[in-house]
Amino acid sequence: MIEIGKPENPKVLIVDDEVEVLNSLADLLRKDFHVFATADVNESLKLLASHHIFSMVIADQRMPVLTGAELLAKAARTSPDTARVLLTGYADLEVVIDAVNQGQIVQYITKPWDGVKLVKILKPIAERYQLIQENRQLIQQLAQLNQTVSDSEAQMETLAEAHSTLESDNLTLKAAYDQLDQSFWHLRKIQEVLPICMECGKVKTTDTSWEDVVSYLKKNTRFLSHGYCPECAEQVLRQYKKA
Repeated sequence: MIEIGKPENPKVLIVDDEVEVLNSLADLLRKDFHVFATADVNESLKLLASHHIFSMVIADQRMPVLTGAELLAKAARTSPDTARVLLTGYADLEVVIDAVNQGQIVQYITKPWDGVKLVKILKPIAERYQLIQENRQLIQQLAQLNQTVSDSEAQMETLAEAHSTLESDNLTLKAAYDQLDQSFWHLRKIQEVLPICMECGKVKTTDTSWEDVVSYLKKNTRFLSHGYCPECAEQVLRQYKKA
C-alpha cells in the first residue's frame, strides 16, 4: 500500500498489479491528490467499503484476480458516488464497452499516458465528487431546515390554539365581571337610598340624626325610601292604640 500527498486534497485510489505503474501514477498525482495505491484487489475493495471517502478509483483492466471492469463494477455498488476510471494498455473497444456496462466508468485512459493531460482529465472528475458531497450536505441541511420549519409551524398552531383558549377564557371572565359589577351597582344604589319619614318628611342622615328633607337635598343628591322618624313613629303608635 502506498499513501502519499496532502490529506486535504481529493482522495484517489489506484489499483494496478504492476508496482511500477502504481509508483509512477502516485508520484504524478501526489501534488493534486491524496493518493492511496495498492496492487491488492481485495485490499482496495475493503478500503472502498470501509471509508467511502474516495473521489475517484482508477483500476487497471488487466489484473489477475479481477479485471478492472469487474473491480469497478463492485466499486459502483460499494461506493456509488466515487468516480470510476479504467486504465488500459491498449485501445480495445470491447474492453471499454464492457467497463462502461459493468463498472459504469466515467473515463478510460490508455497506456502510456501524457502526465499533464492526465491530471487535467482527472481534476474535473474529482471536483464532481466534491460537488456531489456538497449537494448531499445541502439536501440534508434543507431537510433539517424543513423539519425545523415544520416543528415551528406545529408550535405556532399550538400557540394559536392556546391564544384562542385564552381569548375564550377572557370573554368568560369579562362576562362574569360585568355581572358582578352590575350586582355591586345595585348594592351601591341600595346604599345610597335614604329613609324618609312618611309623617313629617324628615330624612335619616345618620343612625341617630334626622334632617329636613328640603335642606338635606340642597346639600346632597340621594334616593329616598319611606319610613317614620322616632317622633312620628310615637305619634302613629299612639293614634293606632287609640283606634
